[in-house]
Amino acid sequence: ICRSMKGPAALNHPNREGRVGEYAGNFSDTLEARTAALEAASAAAVQRPSRQAPGVDTPAAEGERPRARKLSMREKRELASLETEIETAETRCKALENLLAADSTDYALTQSRFTELETLRARLDVAMERWAELSEIPQ
Repeated sequence: ICRSMKGPAALNHPNREGRVGEYAGNFSDTLEARTAALEAASAAAVQRPSRQAPGVDTPAAEGERPRARKLSMREKRELASLETEIETAETRCKALENLLAADSTDYALTQSRFTELETLRARLDVAMERWAELSEIPQ
């Protein structure tokens, strides 16, 4: 029989309850029993419905819908600036593609244009994703 910790040493234990328990077997069996008990307790805690913090919007009645999120003023300005940024980036991409197709004799110039085009495309992808995210939210 192996006894679990008691007294001040029990305060360092994860459950910190300070209870004494008896387990059949050696210390390894005791550890296995403890971990099984802790896993069962954590699984039970996950299954319990959590209480919401005060101030969180909750529907008062069963048939009532929660309020829809709207764009903030900052997000509206960001959406407007994204639209112009996307337009100018697409125009610059087309211009760089035309320059690369027309004149590819100077290696250094071609390499710098290609690098600029790749970074511009990456920024354009990020801007398009953010625009799509913001445009889904009602104004």
